[in-house]
Amino acid sequence: VFTSSRSGKPQLYRASVNQGERAQRITFEGDYNANARVSPDGKSLAFVQGNGNNFRIAVMDLLTGFVQPVTEGALDESPSFAPNGETLIYATREGKRGVLATVSANGRIRQRLSAVEGDVREPAWSPSACRAMTPWQSAGSRVSAARSRSCPSTWPTESEAASWW
Repeated sequence: VFTSSRSGKPQLYRASVNQGERAQRITFEGDYNANARVSPDGKSLAFVQGNGNNFRIAVMDLLTGFVQPVTEGALDESPSFAPNGETLIYATREGKRGVLATVSANGRIRQRLSAVEGDVREPAWSPSACRAMTPWQSAGSRVSAARSRSCPSTWPTESEAASWW
């Protein structure tokens, strides 16, 4: 899956590994569809969907093509699926600062992960599935470093709405 503006505005396309097959456009709603991430089971796609000045995280069922916005912010970006595929972590804005937020893959459970200072961007789950990582920049500092938060011993399910941050 990749983003291209070949249709005039950024949209998502699926490319086959077979030579000679053309890429197929898979998003048709919204002015802007980009930054796609495939779920661990390969059945869903999370991406940034823009309409006007609102940029939200949406999840597409790859079998049916059904797209569901799962966030309500105006500047949500950089979705990343948890290793169990049930939760997304993403960056959003709180005032003038970038903060982290999580949402269940179906959009029912949302949580902001506020910090006292700093600005975050581009969150992603670590390959070991034990941490969520994000570049971090302290207020007034030009040096960035990765910060992380440890995972619980078991992954929370949607019904648990766990607040382990």
